[in-house]
Amino acid sequence: MIRSMAAGDAGCTIVGLVSVGQSPSPSLTADVVSVLAGRAEIREAGALDGLSREGIERDHAPACRERTFFTTLRDGTDVLVDRVFIHERVQQAVHVLEKESSIIGILCTGGYNDIESKATLVLPSNLVLGYIRGVRDFGKWGLVMPTEVSLTAMLREFERYEVPVVGRCVPPRGTREEFQLRIAGLAGAGTSTVLLNCFGYSEMMRQAAKEVLGRPVIRPGTILADAIARLVE
Repeated sequence: MIRSMAAGDAGCTIVGLVSVGQSPSPSLTADVVSVLAGRAEIREAGALDGLSREGIERDHAPACRERTFFTTLRDGTDVLVDRVFIHERVQQAVHVLEKESSIIGILCTGGYNDIESKATLVLPSNLVLGYIRGVRDFGKWGLVMPTEVSLTAMLREFERYEVPVVGRCVPPRGTREEFQLRIAGLAGAGTSTVLLNCFGYSEMMRQAAKEVLGRPVIRPGTILADAIARLVE
């Protein structure tokens, strides 16, 4: 666990952030850090802290295709991990952070509804689902996810709530131009708003998507940051 930002006030709120990769992960925490600058002390723990790539790939590779989970290591490289293992490690990270944090946010849009915490827990997956259910207009949602497994699961959620959607699987890697090329098809698919539904998609990617698609593009990091900001006095 690391301290990524201090407000300079001994009595300030402590906000814990759990990344599903390794900490520190400044690209993932940037939205929350920016919103809470000077208002809270932020601490971070990573689900894969203390583990090497070799150990992860040897001992914790996905048990089957359906349990494939995409995340990144501290050096920025990608790794595929077993989803059940990640879930267990997220729970452990929450227990570490809850010792001092009054609010904890999960930096992932995966389902963590059964995670236990003594602190107030903020789950981006539920925030995002509420957002897509509450924002309706004339077109379809465009949904971008990093893996086929995660895309299939999220498409089921849209179907369950009868929200029209068009999905694309696009890993959050490559150049700006490569990313734009991969998502350009959403422009002609009747989409009106696009969701980059993974914390791995950066603000640069959001801006690149908006430029090529010509419509609003949303990242879960900003939704999480806004929710946590409302909880911090």
